Amino acid sequence: MGNGQPALEAIPVKINMGPCTKKWTARFEDLLETPEAAQPIPVTQEHTALITFTTGSSGTPKGADRSHRFLAAQHYAIDSCLPYEKNDLDLPVFPIFSLNNLAAGVTTILPAINVAEPADNDAYVLYTQIMGEGITTLTLNPSLLNGLNKYCLEKGKTLPGLRRVAAGGAAVSRDVVEEFTKIAPNAELVVMYGSTEAEPMAHITGKEMLAQRSVTEDDPELVDAGVNVGHFAHGLQHKFIKIVRGPIEVASDKQWAELEVPNGSVGELLVAGEHVCRTYYNNTEAFKTSKIRDHNDIVWHRTGDLGRLDKNGNIWIVGRIHNVIERDK
Repeated sequence: MGNGQPALEAIPVKINMGPCTKKWTARFEDLLETPEAAQPIPVTQEHTALITFTTGSSGTPKGADRSHRFLAAQHYAIDSCLPYEKNDLDLPVFPIFSLNNLAAGVTTILPAINVAEPADNDAYVLYTQIMGEGITTLTLNPSLLNGLNKYCLEKGKTLPGLRRVAAGGAAVSRDVVEEFTKIAPNAELVVMYGSTEAEPMAHITGKEMLAQRSVTEDDPELVDAGVNVGHFAHGLQHKFIKIVRGPIEVASDKQWAELEVPNGSVGELLVAGEHVCRTYYNNTEAFKTSKIRDHNDIVWHRTGDLGRLDKNGNIWIVGRIHNVIERDK
């Protein structure tokens, strides 16, 4: 202490060298003096920053190699779709948004639920957190959004302090959007479309969804049209190609032309861009089946989703490529 001011430099700091016990700790200065001390080395933008795994919906989970370049690009892509304000209090159930908040300087409130193990009282816990902490922005999956809707409607409660909710991870139905407008009258709903390797890929607002012509399950147009996931995120390149089982190699523009489907036709969606993950960690086989490195050295990600682009620039997803039955073969 000096002049009544706390002296932070006087606080002892120790670093764990192994198991978290007193025996295995040492001062940082001591570690530097040992022969085994590792010297700092420069980190390039292509060095691995994080390894996150895919859901495994189409096979064995793959480790997406997120480089420093990728994370920076993803931050700007998220900010373009979901701009935050300096006074926002964000409650995200997806870890990537917590990381994004660190870069944006946005306060993160961790959800008091176990997202991996849904419980009957999740909606109550979320409602209590949102109201008690003064949450202004929220990111969650459609299941939690639906549960929050039902809880508030049954209990006669609303969430007037929310200004925006982002939902992703699965399709959001029109009914869920309509219910949300009743419980959060001041909030904008944004439905995100993406994957572990490329997020966000596209987004659509709740207002845009409700403005679409309503269809029912009995209407064949529902099957033909698919799900409207909105417009592509800024900075993404895209292609829709014919269904191809197995790896694809592209060595010329002519080969691309032979692979691509006509405008407006259904095909597998490919994306490329700065916030598209280019490699898998120690998994060359996954790269062969899920990526295409073309003759221009552009790495395209095969989403495995079948879709089309309409005349207004909306993406309609109709299904997964591994569920397709090709009747003309």
